[in-house]
Amino acid sequence: MALKKANVSSNQSIMIGDTFEADILGAEAVGMQTLYYNYRKEEIPQKYKLVNHLLEIKSHL
Repeated sequence: MALKKANVSSNQSIMIGDTFEADILGAEAVGMQTLYYNYRKEEIPQKYKLVNHLLEIKSHL
């Protein structure tokens, strides 16, 4: 719904999320780039981009 309202395609977008399964895997399934905000310090596969602090997000945009 957000992509439609913004009038952009999934491959032009990035999902920044804090729930790996719902946010990151869901966005990946529709072709979006992803960035995981890992404030819980969870173990995730190395192929995913992640940040541990909100200020780090700027370096990925």
